[in-house]
Amino acid sequence: MPDQPPPAATRICPMTQAHAAALAQAVLHPSLRAIPVGRMAHEYGAAALLVRQLLDAERQLGNWYAVLDGNGEFVGQVGLVVRRGAQAQLTYWIAAPARGMGHATAAARLAVQLAFAGPELQLLTTVVTPGNAPSLRVLQKTGFARAPALDKPGSHLGFCLQRLAKRREQNPA
Repeated sequence: MPDQPPPAATRICPMTQAHAAALAQAVLHPSLRAIPVGRMAHEYGAAALLVRQLLDAERQLGNWYAVLDGNGEFVGQVGLVVRRGAQAQLTYWIAAPARGMGHATAAARLAVQLAFAGPELQLLTTVVTPGNAPSLRVLQKTGFARAPALDKPGSHLGFCLQRLAKRREQNPA
């Protein structure tokens, strides 16, 4: 199946209470039970998940964004979780009905731009299960490189994206 072009209208915006119902409906889908956000939602409820994400943002521990399609409908979530110092972790998921439409790639690219917009962040990491071919393609398209040092043996493969230093052109005197 050829890759579809990323939907130009996919956008991300900070998670708010306004996204609660859509988050609850999407995150409780059985296909998300295998990922941390899905496990947390199934165990504690989607409302508790949203409260935790909003508190993370207030405490500057992470930023969570709603992924919206061209009609402004909630189709998933992308997050930037602060790890240590100049490092953060990218996390994302797309609701089952919206998969395969380029939303994850578009959202990941937008999140990467946000992550590197300020001078502080130098390294963005993420992990993916080895059999998750769609997610592996998202990471490839957004410029992530394999980072075996970040692997979680037996469960996840590590990837990283490092800020590129801007080259300064020197004018001859």
